[in-house]
Order: sequence, then C-alpha cells, then structure tokens
Amino acid sequence: MKYIEEYAQWLRCERRLSERTVLSYVCDVKAFCSFLQTHSEACGADAVINVRSADVRSWIVCMDKEGRARGSVRRGVSSVRSFYNFLRVVHDIHNSSAQCVGAAPGKQKIPQALSISQVRAMLCVGCDGWKEARTVALVALLYGTGLRISEALSLCWKDVERGDTMRIRGKGGKERFVALLSFVQDKIASWRSVCPVACEGRQHVFVGDRLGTLSPAVALRLLLNRGRRLDGVVHVTPHVMRHSFATHLLEHGGDVRMIQELLGHASIVSTQRYMHAGLPHMRRVYTQLHPRGAKKRES
Repeated sequence: MKYIEEYAQWLRCERRLSERTVLSYVCDVKAFCSFLQTHSEACGADAVINVRSADVRSWIVCMDKEGRARGSVRRGVSSVRSFYNFLRVVHDIHNSSAQCVGAAPGKQKIPQALSISQVRAMLCVGCDGWKEARTVALVALLYGTGLRISEALSLCWKDVERGDTMRIRGKGGKERFVALLSFVQDKIASWRSVCPVACEGRQHVFVGDRLGTLSPAVALRLLLNRGRRLDGVVHVTPHVMRHSFATHLLEHGGDVRMIQELLGHASIVSTQRYMHAGLPHMRRVYTQLHPRGAKKRES
C-alpha cells in the first residue's frame, strides 16, 4: 500500500521512534492490511480507508485465535490506531472507527528481580580470561545503571571516560544522564585491562568473540549462562538486570519519579510497575515502622 512507506518515515521523523519500533509498527499495519483484503467487502486501498470498527475487532479475534500474546495484540491495535492518526494528520483522511477500538487489557506481569546476594554472585570474577571480565563488566553496567541492552552495547570508550557520569541517548533520541558508580567503573577498568582490542575513542566497549561489536543475542546468552550458576538456576536476561536495578532502588527509598528519569521512561506509567514488584518489601517496612503495626507485634 502506498501509504505504508510514508507512515514508516513519519514514525522515524515526527515521532522519533527507534528503528526496531518502526519495523514492528509497520509489520503490524501490513498484517492488518492483508487481513482486510480477505475479510472486508471492499478491496485495495478502499478497504483500508473505509475500515469499520467491526473489521478491527475481527482482526483482534483473529490474532487471539493465532495464539498471539496479549501484549503483542495490544501493540498491534496501537500500531493500527497510530496509522490512522497518520492518515488524518498527513493526508486528511478521517476514520474515527479504527481509532476508537482498543484491545482487552491483559494481566500485567510483575517484573522479576534478582536478590542482592544473587547480584553479588553474578559479579564474582572467575578464571575464564578476558571473556569472563567482559561478562562481569556487562553485568555491572546493566545492574549499576539500569541501561537497556541496546544502550549498553552502543557505548564507546569515549562515553565512559567522562568521569562518573554518562550521557545516554535512549528511545526516541531522548537524552539522559546516568551515574557510573565506583563498582561499575572498577569492573569496566578490569575489563579494559584485558580487552584484546584497542580501547579508545569510538571503539565499542563490549566486543564479541570475533572482536566485532557484541550483539544483543550473544549478550543474552552470556547472561543466561551466568544465571545458570546461581542457586535455583535463575533465568537472567538484560531486562531482569534492569528490573533489579529499579526494584532495589525502590526498596531502599528511591523516588518513583527519580527512577523514571534514570530508566529513561517517557511515561510514569511504565515505571509504576516497579511499585508492584516492591510491594512485599514495602509491606514489611510499613508493618515495622507504623505505630499500629508496632502495637500489633507487641501484642
């Protein structure tokens, strides 16, 4: 369809979304357009422009029957609504029917977080040479800063040589400052001392086994392998490290707004999920410190 390429460019330039998000949105819209060609009475561009609410709901049902995850369905609906917003803004094509349909909310998954002792175990250095030092430095960076894996792997040595802070360009080109704690600096320095390639300027901090830039897939494998050494064989991913960073900050008195800034969330709603992750700890603190809770313990 002729509008889809324009839509992709609009997402990049006007909404400043990451390339991965743009590809996901475009893929969803293409799937929706393909569905309409077989489901709708109209055909071609007319089927898309004159779509009805019933058509969108039928597509949602179709995605459910295909077994797509609830989050994936919600993203698909969001992509379609964004597409019709693009048509309205850029081409003056109005269709409110497509924009008023929403997917059913799914059960929110409470983020998994490592314990402090598990994080310490993840940071223990073994005897596997520079590869071990690289993994430990990556763990320290993810846990000590809360960076997304894409942000961590895009870092160059010049980015970590500016003292105890880093300027990070996150989703949508948004910039934020992140503190480099001393233990993170120490692990990165240890990795630098054994790194097999030049550690300067625009050279990426983390390199793969073939000395190219470390890929997200390999980084995931490194963390999963390290998680298998923990008690209980914990499923450790880059996002688990990010969750652990935010949850531990909250449990030790961190403000939700501050955590939002550190994580680079555009909306406070994205950060509020960590309130649920920290609820057990918050209940214990409340019981210990509140006068009514103290009286209950004495009795």
